[in-house]
Amino acid sequence: MTRYREHREIYTRDLSKYSIYPSIKKPEEYQARKLHVGQVIVVDVKDIDETGRGVSTYGPYTIKINGGGTVGDRAKIRIISIKENEAMADLIELL
Repeated sequence: MTRYREHREIYTRDLSKYSIYPSIKKPEEYQARKLHVGQVIVVDVKDIDETGRGVSTYGPYTIKINGGGTVGDRAKIRIISIKENEAMADLIELL
């Protein structure tokens, strides 16, 4: 069984590098959005959690906003911590 360990599945290979056609990059809105600590972004508050913090989404992340905000507000926030797909942020200002 050990001699087959290096065997790779044909469908996992990247065949686009052998193509004669140029690769087309995805538009920015379809690419995964990345967050990092200290980043300042503008989001819409979608919900309020049980402790009164505003809840928003940014790509795959759920962001909890310290400092308030009501449903429908547009807020400028600074990311203070990130854990897997959940982030905490401080409210800078309501727009």
